[in-house]
Amino acid sequence: MITRLTDLTLRCVDTSAVSDKTVQEFYALVFRMGADLQEVSPANARRLGPQLDPSRTILHVKDPSDVIQGFVRYSCHTPELLWSLPVLREVSIKDMRELNLLARYEDKASLRIIGLDDIFLQDFRRQLQRLQQQLPSSAELCPTNDCGCASAILTEWLQKDGGNGAAAFSGAGGFAPIEEVLLALQLTRKYQKRGDLTVLPRLKQLYEQITGQPLSPYKAVLGSQIFAVESGIHVDGILKSAKAYEPYPPELVGARRSFSIGKHSGRAGIQYILQELGYTPSVTRLPALLTRIQETSEQNHRALTAEELLTLAREAGVI
Repeated sequence: MITRLTDLTLRCVDTSAVSDKTVQEFYALVFRMGADLQEVSPANARRLGPQLDPSRTILHVKDPSDVIQGFVRYSCHTPELLWSLPVLREVSIKDMRELNLLARYEDKASLRIIGLDDIFLQDFRRQLQRLQQQLPSSAELCPTNDCGCASAILTEWLQKDGGNGAAAFSGAGGFAPIEEVLLALQLTRKYQKRGDLTVLPRLKQLYEQITGQPLSPYKAVLGSQIFAVESGIHVDGILKSAKAYEPYPPELVGARRSFSIGKHSGRAGIQYILQELGYTPSVTRLPALLTRIQETSEQNHRALTAEELLTLAREAGVI
């Protein structure tokens, strides 16, 4: 059973370039997405204002002067500075050979292990079992993503009843992308649905506003082009059996499937697009239209717009 998944985004990102309202909306949607707790910096805690829920928020503290009273918990690398508060001690372990360092900590229940991105370079199941034996279920794993495996490591950890975990939206701070972890947990069908992943497109917009950096259109889960297809064979296959081509339905993450119109398009895809645009195309005239589409796409060295498709369709007598 998963006990807790913490989102670290508002601990990692500088939100000074956006309004308080933007930060507050992002905070609310992260909970709606499925995070149990959020960890924030003191600066972002102040920006959240009345939107802040201290009972579901951890304050990340670097210095005693950062402390704001009333949070459910605090995180710190040196919790001795906060001896009177409930503190989550962060311990950095770069690889499994350093696991014996945990022996020095008496209160292992209040540990957050950061790092261990090399687990998948070894017998990861045995290494995760070893880690579970070292830590109580209340401890937290926060793998870093240097090897691009953090999402898989954290998903395996949570599925194996290892304990709690921490991640960040889009991998902020070099941690596991929380949207990938939440989606993976839903797709295993071993757990009840956690949150509402249809908010991801809006969260992506807010995150890009906050960071000032657009995400790749091909980024896993969040990319705008991951459900875009042009190839005629693939389009035909998706229309017949989407499960054979897509790991999950786009609607699950608030996305939509789209078919590009170009030199690789096929009749099935063109017919589908025209129907989506509200037309009933003449099937017998589709081959002639397809030839015009392929020629035009070659000449322009790009895919066609919907308006260009409709113009060609009218000229070919398809609509």
